[in-house]
Amino acid sequence: MSHLKSLQLLYQTECVHTTEQISLLAQAPTARLKVTRSLTLDTLGWQEKRTGGNRRGNTFFGSSGTVIVAQENIAKELASVRSLPFVGLRDGHSPSQALPTRSFKTNLVLEQGIERLDLVNYGPAHADGDTVVYLTPVNIAILGDIFSNPYYPVIDLSSGGSIDGLVYTVDQILGRINEETKIVPGHGLLAARADLLAYRDMLVSVRDRVRTLIEAGKSMDQVVAATPTKDFDGKWGGGYVSSAAFVQMVFTSLTPRHP
Repeated sequence: MSHLKSLQLLYQTECVHTTEQISLLAQAPTARLKVTRSLTLDTLGWQEKRTGGNRRGNTFFGSSGTVIVAQENIAKELASVRSLPFVGLRDGHSPSQALPTRSFKTNLVLEQGIERLDLVNYGPAHADGDTVVYLTPVNIAILGDIFSNPYYPVIDLSSGGSIDGLVYTVDQILGRINEETKIVPGHGLLAARADLLAYRDMLVSVRDRVRTLIEAGKSMDQVVAATPTKDFDGKWGGGYVSSAAFVQMVFTSLTPRHP
């Protein structure tokens, strides 16, 4: 557990783009907001790294001396070149200023007065360094790319992500939050528990359909052609992850030879 002299939450993500979301996060008495694409605690800075442009926030804060805290798998990902299969995203090496200077494995608690942040890794989900941030007493959960609302997610196969891990992590979150919890996704709109439950049901349905087709001996192309997401595309198919790409990720995740 860490006690901070100054607990300042900077939630900088493309999902924070409405007055409602900014007002929500400002409920934390010492919160400051800057709208970019990462999450940092300053003075004991916490940076939630994800793929693509999110790395740029690390460099900015790391260069200013902010301590960057991350799940222990993030350092090797930031230091390497990563490509995300099926969506065409690629990351290069991050500069030394962007690398975490403090890490944790499964849980880290940060406190200031009555304010508490629980940083939790439930194992590989969207990637192997996913972190959920629970803020109390304001009852906010920040989920990062574990949850896109209402879009199909990226399953970062190159960083240990899997559909089974994603479902497991969402189940753990649902077991911890309540109907009053405000959920900040990695992409999209502010959400409630019911939205996350609908997301979980979509993940499970698509996973089970794809698994059934795999067990029937279908190839990836045949599974994509079977459109196992068809009844979900109207709600979840409007993001940068197409239904076909999502099915390809799920198929690869469920295939024993997947890297």
